[in-house]
Amino acid sequence: LQVNTSQTLNNLTVGPSGNINVAPGVTLIINGILSVSSTSGFGPGNIVVNGTLKIEEGGYPGSTGTWTFGIGGTLEFANTSGLYGVNNEVWWPVSNAPTNVHVTGAGGLQMNVSRNVSGNFDTHAQVAGTSLDLDGFVEISTGGYFSTAPNYGSGSTLFYNTGGTYGRGVEWS
Repeated sequence: LQVNTSQTLNNLTVGPSGNINVAPGVTLIINGILSVSSTSGFGPGNIVVNGTLKIEEGGYPGSTGTWTFGIGGTLEFANTSGLYGVNNEVWWPVSNAPTNVHVTGAGGLQMNVSRNVSGNFDTHAQVAGTSLDLDGFVEISTGGYFSTAPNYGSGSTLFYNTGGTYGRGVEWS
């Protein structure tokens, strides 16, 4: 899909063989869910996520484009196998970053760079690597755990949603 004029979409799914190219100076706004299960690049244009960027198994939003999350924007990792490695990615910017991050897939998350999450952070799988700075509601659901302690801000609340007794770990350090 070649996007040559600015577009606003509710939802967009980029399947395993899909490809998106947002032209220079053009803006693609997603108000619902942008689901990515391909290794498509999106740039060099502008991508605004007012809803959710959902990275499925095999998905990688690429290393090009200027990404911005609107207020309340969400980044979801739904990979089902293996830790999903996050480096200094354009789709998880330092400023205009996602407010909320969800690790819903069983594969988990490997942070190779520090990031701040100001809203809700919840995990259903392992969160490893570089510590996250969390300053909102932090939920550990069944199957979720941190192998590296996060840094909590003064506005943080830690909640265990595992349906039973949880053997607390480094998240409590």
